[in-house]
Amino acid sequence: MNLLFLNQYGPGDPSPTARLLRDLEADLTAQGHHVAVASASTDYRQRPARGWRRWGREFLGLLRILRRATFTSPRPEVVISFSSPPGLVVLGALVAARHGARSIHWALDLYPDLALTLGELSPGPLARSVAHAMRWAYRRTDRVVTLDADMQARLRQKGVESEIIAPWTPIAEPVTVDATPAATPFWLYSGNLGRAHEWETLLEIQQRVEAQHPTLELVIQGGGAAWREAQAWAAQRGLQRCRWRDYSREETLLADLLKARVLVATQRPETRGLLWPSKLALLLQLPRPILWIGPTDSAAARSVAATADSAVFPPGSSEAASAWLLNAVAAEPRHHPENGQLFFQPDQAVPLAAWRKLVSNCNK
Repeated sequence: MNLLFLNQYGPGDPSPTARLLRDLEADLTAQGHHVAVASASTDYRQRPARGWRRWGREFLGLLRILRRATFTSPRPEVVISFSSPPGLVVLGALVAARHGARSIHWALDLYPDLALTLGELSPGPLARSVAHAMRWAYRRTDRVVTLDADMQARLRQKGVESEIIAPWTPIAEPVTVDATPAATPFWLYSGNLGRAHEWETLLEIQQRVEAQHPTLELVIQGGGAAWREAQAWAAQRGLQRCRWRDYSREETLLADLLKARVLVATQRPETRGLLWPSKLALLLQLPRPILWIGPTDSAAARSVAATADSAVFPPGSSEAASAWLLNAVAAEPRHHPENGQLFFQPDQAVPLAAWRKLVSNCNK
């Protein structure tokens, strides 16, 4: 079967969606499908833009994808659109109609709801027009995939039925890695620090920690739209043991995470059901406690709460969270191997099998 994927980032980009696309492309190709990709060729780690500069960049990205998807060869039988740039589901429906193909949309983020919630798009005629176009596209999409029950519920409110296929870890192959924690203890936030992520509570926790623990550090590695604002907040409050690092390279990501005593994932509560923190897919498979700061009754929070030694707290609960953190850091790391080596077996089989079945059934 001829498949065409539409996404802002191509398989070689370090973005979470590009890594998922890379794995899907490899798996479906191994099943005998012909896979083509139409991307915007943008860089996930380029300097974030705001306002009309951002929307202009996204619109140009849609145009690049449309041009490449329109003239792709051979003619696709199934068009699979991701959700970035915003509005890509509309483009997916149009491209599928152009080629007489079936269509699947993978709703990794829900637009325009997410943009409205984060203040990136103001209520008004433009927002209503975008919402109308999205509803039109969903009605013309054969299958819709979401990431968890919260996103599925949001779509159901719009009259859109979907199925859940959870995202998977970005590490594709089994690997043995040094799992020895660093000598100087630290807790770690790794990945994009965007507008949908709660970061003030993390810095408030570290402020309390510095008054109680002589060496514990907070390491924030990555980048994103909220990066500079968070750095300024930390500087204004005189944090002494908050370190900022660039994104981890894919080949060292696992070892970098395992050097930490506690791993962190966050989400602003108002974005519940509008996205899923992609970093959780890997964190949930590691022998480290996870500190979740976000909506405590969400599907993501429940997955963290079900993980041994982990905890969930709402934003603003720095006192309770800092007490938990200090206890977690003092505890012996669970499943710590005697020789310091950990064999990591990624769990991709179930979601990739679900995608194989979905693609095969879509064209029947």
